[in-house]
Amino acid sequence: MQGSGFQRLLVRIRWWGSSAAVAAFAFYIAYHAVGVHAVYTDALSKRKDAERAMQALKSRHDALTHKVDQLATPRGVEDVVRAKFELAKPGEVEYVLVDPAVSTPAPTNTPAPSAKEKIKSLLRI
Repeated sequence: MQGSGFQRLLVRIRWWGSSAAVAAFAFYIAYHAVGVHAVYTDALSKRKDAERAMQALKSRHDALTHKVDQLATPRGVEDVVRAKFELAKPGEVEYVLVDPAVSTPAPTNTPAPSAKEKIKSLLRI
């Protein structure tokens, strides 16, 4: 009977020891899995931010490419200069549309200044 009691004790020790080893291994795996998940979540967040920034840069690049293409032709340059500096060719009549709610001065019949005159007035020559 002594041998069977001792054997039971050894079985219990082995069972608890192996259970403790399995629990420690499971804790180790879970601990590192949480760490890996945190790294993954952080990397995913950074990737989404980078994709948003890349999309913004692509749209900016497309807009600038369109502007460069527009300025590559004489007609495009003329359109930009006319719009930016409100220039008219000699002999052209310039019409300005105004909101009717805003009071406007009486129109005059003076021709629009030429490009040279506007540039001179801008440079104050």
